[in-house]
Amino acid sequence: MLNNTLWEKDRYISPYYEWLISANIQEYDLEKANISILLDSGVITRKQYEYYANMPKRQREITVGCFLRDHPTVISLLQTGFMNARRGFLVENNISEENILYIDKDSITTINYDAKYSRISDNLNFRKKKEYHSFYRIFDIDLLYYHDGVNENYRLKNAPYTMMDRINSFKNGILDLILEISYRGRHDPFADTLRMINSAYRRYTASELCRDFYREFNRTAMYKIKNDSNVFDYYVDDLTDWQMSQVDISYNANIFSLFSKIFSQQYFSSI
Repeated sequence: MLNNTLWEKDRYISPYYEWLISANIQEYDLEKANISILLDSGVITRKQYEYYANMPKRQREITVGCFLRDHPTVISLLQTGFMNARRGFLVENNISEENILYIDKDSITTINYDAKYSRISDNLNFRKKKEYHSFYRIFDIDLLYYHDGVNENYRLKNAPYTMMDRINSFKNGILDLILEISYRGRHDPFADTLRMINSAYRRYTASELCRDFYREFNRTAMYKIKNDSNVFDYYVDDLTDWQMSQVDISYNANIFSLFSKIFSQQYFSSI
């Protein structure tokens, strides 16, 4: 059953799930959200809407931002419009709270639920934007993962710019392993995935993996260096050969432990 006030939230993360494997996860996005709500509310005309809609996305965002700056009373109307749009989508499709993974200002992500009704008014349409099969909560970062046997897609939700700026380093290291685990977790027996995790963990703790594996998969997105201080932590963005032996590997080691716990539970639940 849907919480009566859930649609009021600009940001909601389901507290009920730590991971999902082989699920049907759908992200529905309100098309051209700002100007669609302004049109639906009668603030702009259809001609103005078409003018904005034909702009490149970044230019449209800047132009609409200037419009809102010059018309501050419209901002509260826009906020109400977003709430009503979310409410309309959830109520029209009779979506229960347990079928909601995320609510964002202009999108709703569902679990094992295909929305039948995407258009909630003449001007407001929630398009199906992305599809995922798996979800893992890796401490502060959520991974949404899709692989159909040919095409791979993933999203790091809640990842700050410090992580995204170093995404190539993560792809060469711990993220590459996380994606491999996500793929195997859906396509291979759980016991095989668990063996792979444990094997990689032994190599990790023996410092046998490339140095990108030791960059912390968190907001620092750097290497933590061991020190004797109880007052501050010491991080570096690049490692010298000498510093490699001084890296504190505990944070990413906890990621191995997390996935080991997940697939141990999956394995024992399946036998």
